[in-house]
Amino acid sequence: SNDLYIHACGYSYSSTFFPEKQEHFGISIVEAMSAGLVPIVYNDGGPAEIVKTTGVGYTYNTIEEAAACVIAYNKTSDEEKQIMRDKAIKGSAFYQDKKFSTRLRKILA
Repeated sequence: SNDLYIHACGYSYSSTFFPEKQEHFGISIVEAMSAGLVPIVYNDGGPAEIVKTTGVGYTYNTIEEAAACVIAYNKTSDEEKQIMRDKAIKGSAFYQDKKFSTRLRKILA
């Protein structure tokens, strides 16, 4: 599907033993979401947190699960896909500079 963004950074590496192999934030995911793409991300690090925080997208632990996410998305109605794409755009706004810096200042205060 051309409205999915599949991200695999960190896949097959233990975050305990190879934390440097994990995606720590995942700006490319946020950028994809801002273009209306629904993310499918490896279930670790920043990418999984983005999906959890925004409430849009899928996480996977294995290649088979990633494929199942694609299949599940493709089985949804066109209306539901549009809702997810719109939610991805809105979710990406959570990470806009101004909003992000405001939240960061509150945390650091």
